[in-house]
Amino acid sequence: MSNRIVKQFVYGMFYLLVFATVGGSVYFGYFKPAPSCMDKVQNQGEEEADCGGPCVACAVRKLKPIKVLPLQLFDIGNNTSSVLAELENPNSNYGASHIAYTVTLYDGADAALITFNGDTFLHAGEVKTFVFPALEVPFRNIVRGEFVVRDMAWLAAAEFPRPNVEVREVVTKREGKNAIVEGVVQNNNSYGLKQAVVNAVAMNRAGLFADASRTVLADIQPFEERFFRIVIPLLDADAATLDTTRTRVVVDTRR
Repeated sequence: MSNRIVKQFVYGMFYLLVFATVGGSVYFGYFKPAPSCMDKVQNQGEEEADCGGPCVACAVRKLKPIKVLPLQLFDIGNNTSSVLAELENPNSNYGASHIAYTVTLYDGADAALITFNGDTFLHAGEVKTFVFPALEVPFRNIVRGEFVVRDMAWLAAAEFPRPNVEVREVVTKREGKNAIVEGVVQNNNSYGLKQAVVNAVAMNRAGLFADASRTVLADIQPFEERFFRIVIPLLDADAATLDTTRTRVVVDTRR
């Protein structure tokens, strides 16, 4: 091999190395994405790929999603409806201290009849009942309902304990076309509760939901007992078949 060919080969390798170095610097300096919590790579001090360290805790990333149970819709007459919704947190070690939600009811053309937003929470392992009474939407126009949750803020169960609240002395009676539900909520905690939402669901003799309503109790003191009374309007058929022994009462509260 001549000296000229050898020199050309050496020069070629030299320039190739220079171009590779410059190109690599440009790529890594300007084009390569910065490490993130969504790149599926264990970097930036993560415990596992995309969790731990500066990313969300690995225990949170592995949590089961919140279950949204099918909505129950009720006709309460006068072109109004009520909605009962239930959420279930299948995780026994974590609660959600904040959950944003959107409820939408649709007609037969899949157009939204009503949409409203709110926020709530779920303690570890909790099944929560929501009652949205007297919505100004004719029941006959509703074909389906949707309850969407988002923006969960998770906390370990020890950091977000469920208050000890008891419901006692529940009595249901019928007055005309209304079911009257009365009882006592007892705060068994050494701290006060800003509010307790008491949801009551009336049942008929077939064991089916008839209708539902709620009341809100504010500023319950430590170890206080508070009386509640809830009026649930019923249609004629539901009033006639009301089972006063099957009323379901659920209290929603947090510390």
